[in-house]
Amino acid sequence: DKKVVKNAQKLSSDLEFSRSEKRDMTYVNCWHENEFESDAMWTLYSKDITNAVAIRTTYQRFYESLGKDPLIDIGRVNYVNFNKAFSENNSTQWYKRKSFSHENEVRAVLINETRRELDGVPIDVDLDVLIDSIFISPYAGAWFVDVVKDTLKKYKLEKPVFQSDMAQKPLY
Repeated sequence: DKKVVKNAQKLSSDLEFSRSEKRDMTYVNCWHENEFESDAMWTLYSKDITNAVAIRTTYQRFYESLGKDPLIDIGRVNYVNFNKAFSENNSTQWYKRKSFSHENEVRAVLINETRRELDGVPIDVDLDVLIDSIFISPYAGAWFVDVVKDTLKKYKLEKPVFQSDMAQKPLY
């Protein structure tokens, strides 16, 4: 039926427009959740793997560091096969393709309907609350550990700093 097809195409077009509009007012901060370090994450998300750090935090610390802002939602990403399932129109920010599941992503999401900023929305974060500890890249030199510790001292952040376990020689 031509009328059904035309209505379906209009609905699809309206949904895509709505999704595009919402995307312009959605701001996302992404984190990796895992029990152990991931070489893939160090490699994928470090511009210079020899000068990289990872911040360890908890959900509670993350939430509190953002001032317990009720406008910011924190949650895990759902990884789906979009050939067999789809994301809800009002929650696309919580879905990703299954091929990204290695990221084990946790997101803080702010939907700001009043302001649209090209470069993001600045949000105050209490670093002393946010940071539980800091891990240094397994590919970093010893000098970089000193730079990180000096930087923490400069900003009066007393946080433990660890060299990545991946830098250690395994016991065979």
